[in-house]
Parts: sequence; structure tokens; C-alpha cells
Amino acid sequence: MDFFQAQENARRTSRWLVLWFMLCVLGVILAIHVVMVPILRLVVETNVQSIDGGQISLFNPKLFFSIAAVTSILIVGGSLYKLSALSKGGAVVARDLGARELDQETGDFHERRLLNVVEEMAISSGTPMPGVWVMDGEQSINAFAAGTDPANAVIGVTKGTMQRLNREELQGVVAHEFSHILNGDMRLNMRLTGWIFGLLMLVILGRGVLGILRYSGGTRRTWGGGRGGGRGGGAGILIIILIGAALWAVGSIGAFFSRWLQAAVSRQREFLADASAVQFTRNPEGIANALRKIGGANNHSAIHAAAASEARHLFFARSDTMGFAMATHPPLDKRIKAVFPHWDGTMLKAPPPERPQPDQEKNHAGKGFPGMPPPLPIPDFGEPGFNEMFNPAFLGAYAEGLRQENPDRIRSIDAAKALIHGLLLPADEDLQPRGVETITRHENAGIAESARHWHEKLHTDSSAAKLIRVDQSLPWLRKMDHNAANAFITTNRALIELDGQVNLFEFMIEQVIDRNVAIATGLRKPPPMRHRNLASVEREVAVLVGIFTRIGGGEEPDAEARSEYRQHTRRDLPRLPPDACTLVAAAEALPELDASTPLVKSRVLRLCRLVATADGVLEDHETELLRAVSDAIGAPAPRVRHDNPAA
Repeated sequence: MDFFQAQENARRTSRWLVLWFMLCVLGVILAIHVVMVPILRLVVETNVQSIDGGQISLFNPKLFFSIAAVTSILIVGGSLYKLSALSKGGAVVARDLGARELDQETGDFHERRLLNVVEEMAISSGTPMPGVWVMDGEQSINAFAAGTDPANAVIGVTKGTMQRLNREELQGVVAHEFSHILNGDMRLNMRLTGWIFGLLMLVILGRGVLGILRYSGGTRRTWGGGRGGGRGGGAGILIIILIGAALWAVGSIGAFFSRWLQAAVSRQREFLADASAVQFTRNPEGIANALRKIGGANNHSAIHAAAASEARHLFFARSDTMGFAMATHPPLDKRIKAVFPHWDGTMLKAPPPERPQPDQEKNHAGKGFPGMPPPLPIPDFGEPGFNEMFNPAFLGAYAEGLRQENPDRIRSIDAAKALIHGLLLPADEDLQPRGVETITRHENAGIAESARHWHEKLHTDSSAAKLIRVDQSLPWLRKMDHNAANAFITTNRALIELDGQVNLFEFMIEQVIDRNVAIATGLRKPPPMRHRNLASVEREVAVLVGIFTRIGGGEEPDAEARSEYRQHTRRDLPRLPPDACTLVAAAEALPELDASTPLVKSRVLRLCRLVATADGVLEDHETELLRAVSDAIGAPAPRVRHDNPAA
């Protein structure tokens, strides 16, 4: 599966989506103009001091543009409000749907299994582990992915999904949702959610007007001839009722358009995500059987949460009963046939939740994905050469190491902060007391002491081993509030600056934290896409290639990368002098690369990997720089062989 090309396609689709949204807004404006003209005439007729009723007509340009302006403000304002709220990440959507975030230290078997499966998929895909949420009130089988960036993404599942699917089926569903994160659907879907809210603003306003009248008792008094009676009072109430009904009716047209938009964008992407799930797990029966259980369940995949209508395009399967062109998902039988051609047409009954022994999931750890005979390649991350072999035994051991029960397991935000600070404590023993003092000043003495412990434990480990611990800490660090995150990042920078220089490992940690913590906690937003081709970031690419060439080995390690750059751009990549290829220059180049399209990012990572592995060996410092680049630009870390000693 070419995930980067899929993201490029998603970006192109979003351009058309803007046009479709504008056409929908225009349709709503025309409809409300037609409906409001007779209502305004009624207002004129009941108010003798008003303007001449003849001016109220369908062909009055001034009236049309006035109505268009007010309607546009309502729709666009509602969309901008919702998009602003959604910019905080997928947790906003999860809360709106009534979900709760899983405790990383949960002892519940089903919750522990779900966390382990998501963790394994994050490792496999080279992306940060997203937050994991459960919709406790939903017994159907369904799931969703939401967020504006992999750093603030969440994966949510219903309680039925968590309890009624076996491990293989759960892997298939989770892999499907990871595909939405990787191929650009998630960000597009969040944008679509904001626009849909805008189109629903008139319906919300109309219901509000009618609701106020209903609960105020105004209509009962007026039509009963009591205190609000009289011709003028009755006509006024009638006008208000008509306005509310008109807003509700025209808003229903907006709701129709919103459902059409959801369906138009969503259907074909589900086939792509299903195919991606098979590539991730190498087990088509997992996702096929999950879909078969949806078909065999009484409640299928229905979602009853109040906010489900706005988010129906986010779900793994149809969350309502809409059909024909309004369906957001292809029919179940077509989806099953696409991933499991030999399906016999039967559905499965989802069994009641099982109550396994507490150690059952622990015993599963480290065994890899069921049904995966080694060795198998990992998913193709887009460009030729990214489909390196990824040993399933290594994946299982990696995941098991992350969740082993031991005294040093990360169990809190403070423990996660102490780990990162400990990795950044200076190796120079004379400077270490100053580092501990710095942590104590910015954080507290307990975190400083814990950081010293981590430094002593990990300072001789390889970069790969340290990265396991860093990844383990990220879910906790993303839980910090603004102030805590700011203090944490400030402490890290102070530790890095203690010895007056920045090494590759420190540079990597800074980039990893900046992407996964700063964005997730709202300290900064992902940049808009400005660079749409490789040549537009030529200087930045030359800086990175130059750095990898300096630290790499072999003769002309950049030869293949330069040749491939020429194929993409029909230009020669400039050769920069050594003093222009420094970590300072890289720190300036990475934000520009982060503002590139996913396809450009994939090609940048591909060029870096070609230089790093030109001599057939991936050293620790090359691993660190590759990870720093991938995190800084918000792209999946490229996987390389793990069967050489340096890896």
C-alpha cells in the first residue's frame, strides 16, 4: 500500500471538497432566500410603518445579498468554531461521542488487550501510539480514528468491539483505523466534520427558536386569546414560528448536503483502509471476521451517541441506517469479498464477552500477530525501497519489552518526564550535579532523583534501546497541560545547553518531544502545507543529505540519493560545504520540510535512508538522525533491517 501517495490523493480530494462545500452553501442560501421572501412579506403586511411590501421579492438583489451574508456568516462561523475546537486533537471528538480514555495501567483483560494491540500497530507503522478511548455506552461493533496530526490522534472503539471480537479481529479493526491515520483520511475527516457542523447550523438555530416558543408557553397564551392575544400578538408569534420552521426546513437541506458530502468522501476510502489492514496484519481473516460479526449482530454497527451524526464518516462501519447515495460505507458483503474472496456468504454471531484468566493476554505478548509465518515484510510505506524486511519476532519482542511488568515501567506523567530528563543528563560527571539542580528548579526533587536513576540505568544502552523507553513515555507526556508541557520542554532545553553543544542524540530527543508533545498539548499547531514538490525544498534536502553523508561511511554514500533526486526533479542536488551541513542548519531546515505534502516528506525520508544505509550498516548516530527527521516532519519512521548488529 502506497500510504504517501494515498495522502497525496487525499490532499487533492480536499481541494474538491472545498468546492463541494461552497456549492452546498450556495444551495442553502438559495433555498433560504426562496423561503424567507414570503415570510418577510408577512412581516411587512403586519407592520404599517414598514417599507412597501413590493420591494420584498425573489428578484431583489439587495435582499438576496443581505440574506446570503447572514446565512454565510452562520454557516462559515459555525464551521470555523467547530474547526477551532477540533484543532485540539482527536480527544475532542472522542469526548463528544461519550468515550473515555483508557488508563495505561488498567488491569481489565479486554482493555489491556486493546492497549497492547494498538501499541503493536504503532510500532509496526512507525507512528506514535495514539490515545485509546472506549465508548462504554455502545454495545455494537464499531471504531473510529480522529485527530489533526499523528501526534494528537486517538483511536476509539465501542465496548462491543473491545469485548466481542477476538484478538485477530481486533487487530484487523485497529489496523484499519491506523490506515486512516497514515493515508491522510483522518485529517480530511476532521476538516469535513467542521464543515458539516456549519451546514447544520440552520437546523440547530431553527430547533432553538421552536424550542424557546414551546417551553415559554407563548403559543398557548396567544392562540388561547389570553395575555398575549390580539391580532398583532398572534401574527408576531406566527411569524416567529414560521421563521423557526423555515430555518429548520432549510437546515434540513444543509443536513442532506452534509450527509451527501460524508458519503461521497468516505465510501471508497473504506476499501483502501480495509486493504491496508490486511497489509499490516498479514491476516485477511481478522478484518473479514470482524465485518462478518457486524453482519451477524442484532444491532450491527449502530451508534446511539448524540454527536454520531456529525461523525458518521469517521467510523469503521455504518453508524446509522442511511442507504443509497447517503451511505458512508460500502455494503458489508462487498467489503468482506474484497479482503476475503473465498467467503461463503455466511455471517458470524458475536459471542457474549469472554472472561479469560488474568494472565492470558500477558502470555500472548511477544508472539507476534497470529497467522503470520515469519519472515514477512512490513507494509510498504510508499516509495520503492521502503518495504524493508521487518522481523515479526523482533516486533513481538519489542512490544513485550514495552509492557513487561518491572519496577522501571513508566506509570505516570512524572515518571515519563524523569525518563526524558535522565536521558538528557550530561555524561560529564562534573556537569551532572548542575543537571540535577536544573531539573529540581524547573520540576521538583523527586523527578530529579528519578532522572538520575534513569541516567545511570540507560546511559550505556544503544540508541534503539533508549528509543523504546522514549516511545513508552509518549502516551503519558501527551497528557500534560499547557503549563506542565511548557516547563518540561524548557527543562529539556536547559539540560541540552549545559555542556554548550548539541549531539545527535540530544537533537533527536528534542525533535521527538517537539512533535509529539508540543502539538499534542496544543503548544503549537501542525504547519499548513506550502511545498508541493521536492525541488521547492531543495536547499533543505541538500542540508540533510550533506549531514548524512558526513556521518555515514563508504565511498560516495550519497550517489544513489542524488541520482534519485535527479529522477524526481530533473535537477542536480547542490553539494553544500561541510560548515553548511550542521545540526543548527538541520534545525532550520526541518520546519520547512514539515510544511511539505506527505508525498514530498516520503521522498525526503527515502533520500536520507539511502545515504544512511549506503554502506549496509545502520549505526546508532544514523538511527538517531533518521528518527529525528521523521518525527520533526511528522512522517512514519522508515523501518530498516533488524538483523545487523548496528540496528
